Amino acid sequence: MKAPTTIKLSSSVLFLLFMSACADKPVQENPIPVSPWGGSYTFSYTPAEQKEVTPVKINLAILTPSYKEDGSAFSDQTYAKVGRGFATSMASDLNKILISKGVTTMGPYASHDEITLADKKDISLILAPKILITTQVIYLDANGNIDHYGNRGNYSTNDVVNSRSGRHGKRNTTSSANSSVKNGRQFMLKVNGTITFIIKNISSEESLWVKKFDLEEVVSGGREINTKGTVEYDGKPDALADAIKQDYPLMMDYFTKSISSEVLLKLRKDAKQMHRQKKHY
Repeated sequence: MKAPTTIKLSSSVLFLLFMSACADKPVQENPIPVSPWGGSYTFSYTPAEQKEVTPVKINLAILTPSYKEDGSAFSDQTYAKVGRGFATSMASDLNKILISKGVTTMGPYASHDEITLADKKDISLILAPKILITTQVIYLDANGNIDHYGNRGNYSTNDVVNSRSGRHGKRNTTSSANSSVKNGRQFMLKVNGTITFIIKNISSEESLWVKKFDLEEVVSGGREINTKGTVEYDGKPDALADAIKQDYPLMMDYFTKSISSEVLLKLRKDAKQMHRQKKHY
């Protein structure tokens, strides 16, 4: 019986085989970023636990926050998904906050018109928040300076310096999807806004209580990637979501501290008084 034949390959042949295998797997030097948000822009807030919660005899309806106000960035299709996710998340978390204070809630409803007549008989008050977010995009050149040819409006180097250093209350965040990408168009996204919490009379829709939370300006960075006129990746929605995420706990904390069972009971009393006065006249 003959021993099995051993085949020996030269190092040059092995190298060619290795290169042939590699050729089947092309390496992409600058891959298109994958959004860390996954196209689903949701935010979360957990209210502090209340040791003893006394039930409040109030049924309060929650409306999904109005977020397409005049001048709002969410009116732009670019940011539409962020706006929807932001409003839906806020409605859910406002509900959690009120329940943690012993309030019976109903909703969230998309609008006042969606509250049925049967539900209105049980509801005392309506919480109808409004979201106004504004954005300003400033494109940068390869060196991180203002690209005067790519922007509309006049900007100075201070716009970049102040934003990076956090001066004038500005804070920084960089979208994690863009940090390793070398190609594309770099930008800064300045984000400002106001969240208005409004409690209304269920019957007349008159405002009984208004509190405003002004967002501290946040500067968020990112990139756009274009190939032959086609946008392959637009980092602006992610950049806006990153900026909102910074202020989201602050706006929820503000509402938590502003509202109380005592405030709600007084508002319900005021609403009943307004209703009696209208009946009298």
